[in-house]
Amino acid sequence: MLDGSFDDMSVVGRPVLSRDVIAEVALRLTETDGLATLSMRKLGAELGVEAMSLYHYVENKNDLLQAMTDRLYAEIELPDLADDVQWDDAVRQVLRSYHRVLVRHSAATELFFSQAMTATGGLPVMTWVFELFTRIGLEASDAGAALHFAVSFASGHAATELSGNESLVVDPTAIGAIGDPAVALFVGQLSDADPDELFEAGLELVIAGFRSRFQLP
Repeated sequence: MLDGSFDDMSVVGRPVLSRDVIAEVALRLTETDGLATLSMRKLGAELGVEAMSLYHYVENKNDLLQAMTDRLYAEIELPDLADDVQWDDAVRQVLRSYHRVLVRHSAATELFFSQAMTATGGLPVMTWVFELFTRIGLEASDAGAALHFAVSFASGHAATELSGNESLVVDPTAIGAIGDPAVALFVGQLSDADPDELFEAGLELVIAGFRSRFQLP
């Protein structure tokens, strides 16, 4: 059951229901039970209400998934695109935030790639990205390719972390069997790599790729 951490509580100690509260609790349930097991009945029980009460705020299970996705998009922190903001700093900030959302919520990747972007969810994020890339001179097609590359990098890195293997798994005996010491050192470093350091290194490669491909300052 709920731990009572919500700020907006009813007189009986239950959270005041809203679409956002329902989505938040649904995301919390997926952290322990997985997205596949989520049901309106289980969600109602967690909120202390009958499942039918939820239909005042979400139309059905698919609409619940959409509400959860919108909430995830809302967690992505978008830097203010002030006149003096540097494009590379803005990219770093938003990809770090996107990565944190993916790692924080185990269902995020599936939801992001299965649900539509809505006017209150993904579209404001996409509008921010488009504005950033067009301000630095990219055409719409190039902006789309750049976004795909950046999202693929962050999503893939998060998937590796969520798999439980935060770095490449290498058989220690295989490292010793490698004849070339340089290759053995390389493989050993991969198996011992810190995931945060790998993410930051990959992020800099993304920035460098943008700078080189699109002749950016």
